[in-house]
Amino acid sequence: MRSAYKKECPNCHEVIEWAKLKKIPFKGYLRWYQFTPGSKRVCPYCNKYVKFSVSKSKWMYLPFFCLLMLVGASFFHINNLIILVLIYFMAMFGVYMAVLNSHLIEDGG
Repeated sequence: MRSAYKKECPNCHEVIEWAKLKKIPFKGYLRWYQFTPGSKRVCPYCNKYVKFSVSKSKWMYLPFFCLLMLVGASFFHINNLIILVLIYFMAMFGVYMAVLNSHLIEDGG
């Protein structure tokens, strides 16, 4: 499971864990919807901006539909434990697959 959080830097090609990415304050102009400047993630080895891809984030729809199924099950008073556990594990599988399929890409920042 821990190896799912290791991603390759697109700039220096070092394998990094998500927790080891540094956050530095972004020194750019504020957008119209921002009150404070945000932070950007940088590779600890090459100090270049990176961000997570969202191209394979369709797996994150699975927990949303599982939440809808749980609401529907409570609305129709379905208290079958096996069905509720199955819905929970489908949601967790969707989150895990989204993490597993994401990768780091360059951020022009």
